[in-house]
Amino acid sequence: RNFLMHLFHFCVSFTFWAANGSRGLDDTQCGFKLLSRGAAREIFKHMHVERWCFDVELLLIARQLAYPVVEFPVNWHEIPGSKLRVSGMAVMGLELVLLCVMYRFRLWRFSDC
Repeated sequence: RNFLMHLFHFCVSFTFWAANGSRGLDDTQCGFKLLSRGAAREIFKHMHVERWCFDVELLLIARQLAYPVVEFPVNWHEIPGSKLRVSGMAVMGLELVLLCVMYRFRLWRFSDC
């Protein structure tokens, strides 16, 4: 599980770099994202991914639109019995590839934002 977590973080960093040349974030999967109403309206209207990696795309678009993105540490307590299945991990990987390819080759454009 830890290996997969580190692999996912590496892939997210690569996606950020491939999509817009920026450094990735340490943790995109934290369940809490705080946005102003205006930022939320602007960002969400341009989103494509709706499942596991929606927050990666949210943060990618926020960065591209120059909204401040700040990571704030929280105390995390792991709950035994992860609900993420192998099929969920496969979908996460495919969604990261989709984000990387679509933004890198400008099939989804930040200029549309």
